Amino acid sequence: MALWIWTLSILSCFYVSCGFKAKELDSFQSSTELNHLIVNDDTGTVYLGAVNFLYQLTRHLKEEVSVETGPKKDSKKCTPPIDHLCSEATLTDNFNKLLLLDKPEGKIIVCGSLFKGICAIRELENIENTTYYVDGGGEKSFVASNDEAVSTVGLITSLRKGRVLFVGKGNGPNDNGIIISTRQLYCADGKDIFETYTDATAIKSAYHFSTMQQFVAVFEYDKYVYFVFNQQEKQPLKNQTLIARLSNANVFLCHLFQFSYGANETLPVNLFIKTEDVKIDSKLMVTLYNCSYGRNDCSLCLAADPAYKCVWCEEEGKPSKCIYENLCQTSPTASCPPPVITQIEPKTGPLSGGILLTIIGSNLGIKAEDVKGITVAGTECSFKEEFYSVSTRIVCEVGGVKEDSQGVIEVDIDGKQGSSTNEVQFTYQKPVPTGISPSEGPRAGGTMLTITGYNLETGSRKDVNVSLGDVPCNMYVCSTYLFIILTSVLLFEGKKISKINDTTIIFSSPPILEDPENFIITTIIKMDGYSLVLSTKNNDTFKYVADPTFENFTDGIKKQVNKLIHAKGSNLNKAMTIEEAEAFVGAEPCNIKTLTEKDLYCEPPEVQPQPKRKQKRDTINNLPEFIVKFGLREWILGRVEYDTRVSDIPLGVILPSVIVPMVAIIIISIYCYRRKSRQAEREYEKIKSQLEGLEESVRDRCKKEFTDLMIEMEDQTNDISEAGIPVLDYKMYTDRVFFLPSKDGEKDVMITGKLDIPEARQQTVEQALNQFSNLLNSKSFLINFIHTLEKQREFSAREKVYFASLLTVALHGKLEYYTDIMRTLFLELMEQYVVAKNPKLMLRRSETVVERMLSNWMAICLYQYLKDNAGEPLYKLFKAIKHQVEKGPVDAVLMKAKYTLNDTGLLGDDVEYTQLTVNVLVHVHDGGTDSVPVKVLSCDTISQVKEKIIDQVYRNLPCSQWPKADSVVLEWRPGSTAQILSDLDLTCQRDGRWKRINTLMHYNVRDGATLILSKMGISQQPEDNQQDLPGERHALLEDENKVWHLVRPADEVDEGKSKRGSMKEKERTKAITEIYLTRLLSVKGTLQQFVDNFFHSVLNSNHVVPPAVKYFFDFLDEQAEKHELKDEDTIHIWKTNSLPLRFWVNILKNPHFIFDVHVHEVVDASLSVIAQTFMDACTRTEHKLSRDSPSNKLLYAKEISNYKKMVEDYYKGIRQMVQVSDQDMNTHLAEISRAHTDSLNTLVALHQLYQYTNKYYDEIINALEEDPAAQKMQLAFRLQQIAAALENKVTDL
Repeated sequence: MALWIWTLSILSCFYVSCGFKAKELDSFQSSTELNHLIVNDDTGTVYLGAVNFLYQLTRHLKEEVSVETGPKKDSKKCTPPIDHLCSEATLTDNFNKLLLLDKPEGKIIVCGSLFKGICAIRELENIENTTYYVDGGGEKSFVASNDEAVSTVGLITSLRKGRVLFVGKGNGPNDNGIIISTRQLYCADGKDIFETYTDATAIKSAYHFSTMQQFVAVFEYDKYVYFVFNQQEKQPLKNQTLIARLSNANVFLCHLFQFSYGANETLPVNLFIKTEDVKIDSKLMVTLYNCSYGRNDCSLCLAADPAYKCVWCEEEGKPSKCIYENLCQTSPTASCPPPVITQIEPKTGPLSGGILLTIIGSNLGIKAEDVKGITVAGTECSFKEEFYSVSTRIVCEVGGVKEDSQGVIEVDIDGKQGSSTNEVQFTYQKPVPTGISPSEGPRAGGTMLTITGYNLETGSRKDVNVSLGDVPCNMYVCSTYLFIILTSVLLFEGKKISKINDTTIIFSSPPILEDPENFIITTIIKMDGYSLVLSTKNNDTFKYVADPTFENFTDGIKKQVNKLIHAKGSNLNKAMTIEEAEAFVGAEPCNIKTLTEKDLYCEPPEVQPQPKRKQKRDTINNLPEFIVKFGLREWILGRVEYDTRVSDIPLGVILPSVIVPMVAIIIISIYCYRRKSRQAEREYEKIKSQLEGLEESVRDRCKKEFTDLMIEMEDQTNDISEAGIPVLDYKMYTDRVFFLPSKDGEKDVMITGKLDIPEARQQTVEQALNQFSNLLNSKSFLINFIHTLEKQREFSAREKVYFASLLTVALHGKLEYYTDIMRTLFLELMEQYVVAKNPKLMLRRSETVVERMLSNWMAICLYQYLKDNAGEPLYKLFKAIKHQVEKGPVDAVLMKAKYTLNDTGLLGDDVEYTQLTVNVLVHVHDGGTDSVPVKVLSCDTISQVKEKIIDQVYRNLPCSQWPKADSVVLEWRPGSTAQILSDLDLTCQRDGRWKRINTLMHYNVRDGATLILSKMGISQQPEDNQQDLPGERHALLEDENKVWHLVRPADEVDEGKSKRGSMKEKERTKAITEIYLTRLLSVKGTLQQFVDNFFHSVLNSNHVVPPAVKYFFDFLDEQAEKHELKDEDTIHIWKTNSLPLRFWVNILKNPHFIFDVHVHEVVDASLSVIAQTFMDACTRTEHKLSRDSPSNKLLYAKEISNYKKMVEDYYKGIRQMVQVSDQDMNTHLAEISRAHTDSLNTLVALHQLYQYTNKYYDEIINALEEDPAAQKMQLAFRLQQIAAALENKVTDL
């Protein structure tokens, strides 16, 4: 935006008198920078908009009125009104953004940069009088740009309903993204002044993430308003000049004339004329060009093609630049400034000269002929025309000198002299080599030669040549090393030679991988350019073996026996000789006497040494350590205690008393050992055979069932292609996420949308609720409202969750404002946790309103991402689990399945069953019947069969349109008679008070049977409504009768059975339940690909990342930096609790929140295991697993490390992404508001929110009356008015 000069001088008109005298010039001087000037043609009054001031002047520029508009406390990130809640507010200048006359109304429109660009209306006769100004209206009142560097243009005109203001503004970093809008200047249709005339006249930036606009002008012509503005795209860098046209009939037409230069200075454009819908082509082509492109100095500018008429313009107070001649307000520069030298290469050269010197700078001539002379350190330098680059580079060949010297570089450019500074000088010097090392090397070459001397860094690398005789020497680094080369392209370097002569090399082998037997290893001796594979005398290659293992001393202490210390282990002498092995007691050596495969004996020092690492307090630990060192590795086996006792018993007595019993014990032990050994071998072989069979069975089962699942999922994929993934619409999705977990569930008023309001009061209530909505849009009121509720003891955690969800719906139309509220509350919450020194606990639970607001915010912002990206892998995972569960028996009473991921839901019995394919006849709309083959199990209950039939028959319809299982009748016709199949009827199997649910096996339904599915008529009643004989009714009462399906609980054995029989029953039911845990592995292996696909879809930063995720993660990073939190674990926990655990786990455990599906209890059990795995992957805590760990944890123990890395990479990738600005996020949120707000039950949400106002009315009123900002805005008074309208509440009005 062009800025007015600070001193304004206006020439009054000359008038002719008898004396022909000219009137003196009138002038006015402002104390701050002027932004806008307008003149009332009728009165001659001049109006000025300046930084922090407004002026009203007479026609003679005499000040009539001045109004101070700033500075005031403000922050571009805070929503007005600015109060104590905006901690970032500072005194900020107010730049005048709009100054427009509305002469028919006698008003003047004034907009400033403060408070998000809010405007005011003042009287034309006296601008000191304000007729309209509201700073609590929310985003609807934000008109101008709040960025002083972003221009705003406006125009006032009349439409059918009244006066309106057309506004165009660039989308600054903190603007709301609306670049063109029409604002009404009157109150009507429930809208205030400065609200948008219609939604169609509010145009947002189409490329808000990567563009920036600067508006130039606005004008009205022939029923249209035209905006001219420049748009700069960031990726790729490109400028456009755009013209937008608004019809005064509220129809938006946009014609983009793209004058884009991109990466070129010129752009050819074909011109044509378009009238109405007829396009008239022409042969006219013009070339657009940009003088400033690539021409940042005078010489480059004047070197441009003369046809472009580019000139170097030097205007006072502005930087000089290359522009089109008609745009330069002063006389263009005829000649360029003197040349400037900024850099030379190289900085040194030999005395003989002859090397090329490159001179870099600016204004080094327009053409090569301009270079008249070059001197380097006083010596002439020969110009090389072929290397010349206009204005920026000169290349010359330096001349020779007789002795060392140093000096500056001087150039003569068409008579103008230029010289380098003292920091940029050229030095003549003589390189002197003094030595070479080594003096010998192998004929194969490759030896690295080191040439020593001084002044060797002379010239550039290309100027230096080294040769040995006629042989050129190429530089590369090498030495004598031992290299270990593995086939996996890993390289291990050994230590340098420790001893060498003509025939012997001694070196230490380098350490390599821990399991060398699994690699092919080649050992090479490399001497400069000569390499040799290391081998033994027998031509065997040098081999690595695994390190030996040692057993630690029992209780950590070894007593010295017979002046020997015994250490046990394995593979002790596999690659180590007794001479190479070392042992130590404390800091002194222990002389090794024997070294076998499993034993090491060494002789310790006579006197107990001091420990190597002395302990200060523990006297036991001050015993010396026993250390074994093999090569580079050490083992500390424990500590050594010297035996200081002296024996008084004669040796002749000791030996017989010890040896005789010992021999007897050895003989008996050998006998027992052999007997037990044979028995143990038999048991071992038996168990080994069982384990091998079990392993083979699991492997085959996984392979077979995975193949079956893949075939089945292909059919599922085809169904998805036909019917599509049943994603819920936005309203159903938000209803289920926000309100389905509430105490009323599906009957919640927010889901039903039904309010119990008498018809006579509906209009009054709706008007009052709209006023309540306006009140919620006051930041001061809403923050006070939330704080007051959270202070109440009765305001439970469940109510906080419900309140936050109501608030989300009520403010859905202004998600930018909702986000601002959430941000403010978060800053407060974060401050509390940081001050309490436990920041890791933040976001761990939803204990506050703002934490639930975050959950809802994420759900809103990720809906489209779920729909377009993550939805398909999640749906396929759900379908795969459902299919896998249903292919095996499922106990309808215990809710346990044969195939599941959850060990608590595992059916721990072998149930006999066969798979059946039944043909189901279903009535279709045209009156006929359709036969559908359905796969069922012989052990399925009748209800389970109905559900599988409904699932297959109606698979192309959403689940919500399916009939319920209890609303249909299943009929079987084995012959001429028909039989209705029911879960419970008179034919049920009975055992005392136990009654078994009927199955297809009970009815003897066979493979290929025909069943009929029909809707239940009025006369038909379900058989489970106790259709038993009258005499049996008492036995079927709910508190007396018990039913079972596949497994009868073992602890519910009838009292009439004997105690012995009861024990046998229990043992039979509970016998070796762990044997069935292999099914978990089978199901896990079958579903693994679907689990991996889902994890990849939500934890891959290389794919699409929702802007909300990047925006909020950056917010957390910024706050951590602000509070100087360096612990990465804390930030990791915040991000994990805000997205994966708060959103993805919820969706994973409840797929019916996003899909129109029914989630069976047994399917939910498996989803919970995967959700737990997802939660474990998002934590940095290492879970130490053992045999006692839950099966669910052990099941995915192997994959957890990969998933953890995936999460870390995801967070790291998001941190490296391009930042999402406040403006970008606000534009994204506004699009969501515009697309979905109309479908939500906003009025119902407002009504429910008011119930909290009513419940805590006195507390809220008191809080508002105590808050100065709320007092200023009369918020308590406004709430009292709303209360009076809603429920005739007695107020103090």
